[in-house]
Amino acid sequence: MSKFASNCHQKVYFDKLNYLLSSETYNDITFNCKDGKATGNRLILAIFSNFLTDIFKENPLLMEHPIYGHPDSGINLPEVYAKDVECLLQVLNTTVSLEVKKESLKG
Repeated sequence: MSKFASNCHQKVYFDKLNYLLSSETYNDITFNCKDGKATGNRLILAIFSNFLTDIFKENPLLMEHPIYGHPDSGINLPEVYAKDVECLLQVLNTTVSLEVKKESLKG
């Protein structure tokens, strides 16, 4: 049974959620990558990952907002490109799939 009154209400809810998640305002975790930074929302990440849920609970300093926090705060991913993290976050935030070109895959 759906918690939404109608399909229209559900669509409005998810459209608004997608809009808010695409805004820097609600991004509260920074990923320090090989070639730059990517930002995400801890709540969305915790929904999909028990591992990250535990990290967020055990390391409250990771909660700093990426714009206003210390430049080194966040999760360090020195072997990962920012674009790859951004693509993953886009999939988690929107529940849509992305087309990945063969040339983009390494390893």
